[in-house]
This record gives sequence, C-alpha cells and structure tokens, in this order.
Amino acid sequence: MMKIRKYFLLVHILMSCTCISSHFAVKPGLPIPTWYKAKLEPISAPELGKHFRLNFELQNLLGDLHNIELELNLPNGIQNLNNPLTTSQNILKKAETKSWHWDLVVKREILGQSIQLKVTSKFPKEEITRFALGQYSEEPLHQKTQLANRIANTKERVDLHFQTAIYCTQMEGFTKVPDLIFKNIWTPKKFDSPFILFQYKEPKPNNRDEILARITEFENYYSKVSNQNNLIDKFQTLRPMAYKRMLEDNFYRYYAVAISHFEEQNFKACDDWLQKLSLLILSQEELNSDFFLAIQNTRALCSIALQRFPEALKILKSSVQTEVNSSVRHYLFYNIAVILEKERKKAQMSHNLLQALSINPSFTLAKEFLKKYQ
Repeated sequence: MMKIRKYFLLVHILMSCTCISSHFAVKPGLPIPTWYKAKLEPISAPELGKHFRLNFELQNLLGDLHNIELELNLPNGIQNLNNPLTTSQNILKKAETKSWHWDLVVKREILGQSIQLKVTSKFPKEEITRFALGQYSEEPLHQKTQLANRIANTKERVDLHFQTAIYCTQMEGFTKVPDLIFKNIWTPKKFDSPFILFQYKEPKPNNRDEILARITEFENYYSKVSNQNNLIDKFQTLRPMAYKRMLEDNFYRYYAVAISHFEEQNFKACDDWLQKLSLLILSQEELNSDFFLAIQNTRALCSIALQRFPEALKILKSSVQTEVNSSVRHYLFYNIAVILEKERKKAQMSHNLLQALSINPSFTLAKEFLKKYQ
C-alpha cells in the first residue's frame, strides 16, 4: 500500500511539473508597439510666488496623429499665466516632435499634488498594424492575429494621461519626490535668521515607552549575535536585505525618540540619542549619507539650543566636508551661514550661502538671506 501511494505521489508530481512547464512555455500576448514618446515636466524647479515653466513634449513614432487635443488640470494654488489650459493641434506628422508650454506660478505651499495632462488623438491603426506585423514576423501566426484584432478593436480616438508631482515649500521647490520631509524652520533667541530643521522620513512615535522597549529588545539581540563567531557575517551574507531592514527599522526608532525629545525641548536627551545612533550607523559598511546628515544637523541645533556655538559649527563643517555626495548638504551650508551671521563674519557667511546655492539653485531661503547683504 505504501509503495502504491508513493507511486501515485510521484506520478502527481511529474504531471504537475509537466503542466507548469507547458504553462510557462506559452508566451504572453504580443504588446502593441510603442507609437509615441512623451514627457511632461517643469523646466526649472518651482519656487513659491515665482514663475516657472511647465513643458510637454510629444514625439510621433509610427503614423500621423490627427486632431490632437490637450487639456491641462492644475491643483488648487497653481495659477496659469499665459497659454490656455485647453489647446489643439490638427496633425503631427510621423517622426515629428512638438512641444507645448505653460507659464505657471505657485501661490501656496504644495506637497506632492499632481499637475495632470490629458492628450486625446486619433489612433493610427493601419500604421501600427503594419509595423507590428513586420516587427513580429517571426512570431506564431495565432499571436500576430490576436494582436491585429486587438489593434483593430481599439477606439478611433484614444486618451493618454500624464502627470507630474509638485513639491513647493517656503524653503524650496522640487521637480521630483524628495526622500526627505522638510519639517520647519527654527529661530532660537539672539539669532536674526532661522535655522532649518529637516527630518528624514518624518518619524512619528505614537508611544515612546513602546519604542524604547523595542529598542531594548534590539540591543539585547544584536549584542547576543555579535558575540557569536561569524553569526553576523552569515546573516549579512545569506540574508542581506533582511539584515539591512532590521537595522534600518531600529535606527528609525532611535531617531524617532531623539526627535520627540527635541520637540519637548529636551536638547541634551535628543543629542545623547543622536550620538548613540551616529555610532551605530558609522559601524555599518554602507552609510546612508542623507540620513546621517539629518542626524548631524539636528545634533548641531541641539548644541545651538545649549549655547554651544563652536561645537555646532564644528559638527556642521565636518559633516559637509566628509559627506560630499549627500543631496542635503545645502541645508547644512545654510545653517553654517546663520551661525556666521550672528558672529558678524559676513564674508564667510556669504561664501557658505553661495555653496548652498551652487548645490541647489532653487533654494529660496538662501537666496533671500544672501539678498539682505548685497
């Protein structure tokens, strides 16, 4: 009886493998060839209250496009200055490229809302079918027939949809989604200009005691595996993504606790947590430069709050000199300039502001700061 069961089990496995093989041997339906290329994007980063240009480029690849209609939809707070939001084009010849633009101005802070563009045109069925049959000449007849039927059944006119997200705050504009969430500006006593406090992925500690308990668990576990020969090395080698995720999850817990102390104005406790986190991050092979500079910047602001100005300047200067590839160095250059303004070192202050603007020319706060002394 046992032998019979094993035989049927073997037959079942073989049949399953055969079915799987035949299933994956069947190619998916042939895709409709790409018949256009398009791009919707701001030419320059939008800044609050200033004009910027939005450009749309459409390239025709296969057949003439007839009766093209464009309809632009703007989110609340973005104003159109010139060209109408709805426009049309009679024809776009094969291999031609056409550009449209709109001059816009952002009237309020916007974080991630989308400008949307709908483009409607006649679908060039004959040209696409002809190109497809040539491109897929070696493919099975039934697949080519299936594709030709799909093209034939497409509506005479098709809608194409494009969008671009806009990020524009009092600090600066963005043309793409940033990794950082920029929190606020902070002006301690005896300073004329505000500092920038930015946070990496904005931690939100709902329950600090619970987070502290999770951190303790992590520290105990990490200490335990670190004391066992080669266990950490094996973990990193065999499960690199799981290892990285475990570290990052716990690093953000440290960071969340530190930021909660900063918001409570317990700057000493905040700095203690950030120093502990800095040592953990620096012990890893791969350094997240943006995250590290967010930590160092907050440490410098803690020193400012504790009236330790030389220490704050030292932290900021060493950070911008060592993490030269970070995308957020301009914020630290700006904060250095704020300290130098207080020390009445105008030439050095201007130099650091120019350094910030060389990294990010749309840095509105730095532009306004520099303008005061020109």
